[in-house]
Amino acid sequence: MRIVAGDSFEFVSYHPDFSDQESQAVFILQKDANIYTFSGERQDNGNFLFKISPSESSQFEPGEYFGFIRYSRGTSKASTISLGQITVLPNPASSDVTASHIKKILLALEAAIEGRASRTDLEYQIGDKRIKHMTLEELYKAWRLYKELYKQELLAKGLSDYTGNIVKVRFKE
Repeated sequence: MRIVAGDSFEFVSYHPDFSDQESQAVFILQKDANIYTFSGERQDNGNFLFKISPSESSQFEPGEYFGFIRYSRGTSKASTISLGQITVLPNPASSDVTASHIKKILLALEAAIEGRASRTDLEYQIGDKRIKHMTLEELYKAWRLYKELYKQELLAKGLSDYTGNIVKVRFKE
């Protein structure tokens, strides 16, 4: 399962031994010392509904977590079920997401190609070459390389399934 920090999500869980009115359930998300817990809302059919709000999920640090659901009935009975590994992806809309070195170089190359690079941008060094000393052909070649490296970086982080195809979306009211 993947969760994007800052998104809302909800899911339903059921355990036949804990479907009565006295039972409770807690969703636990754990990564090292980071532990987040959410109480489930018991539904009339015995299911537990877990809701995580955008403000709650925005607190999640990106990375690999383990998810558990702990069912209990007072102090007499308890059962913990593992949900396995859960990946928390960074919020792409957050200003806290810092650009990688590859992304910074890509942006500098794009600025130089578009002719809007500042003096500082022109000082980026790629290998033994500086952007300000590169020809347009060299800039474009470096841009293609860094564009591909950036796509691979996004894929590795699970942030994109870039295929090169255009996907059209229509929103209806």
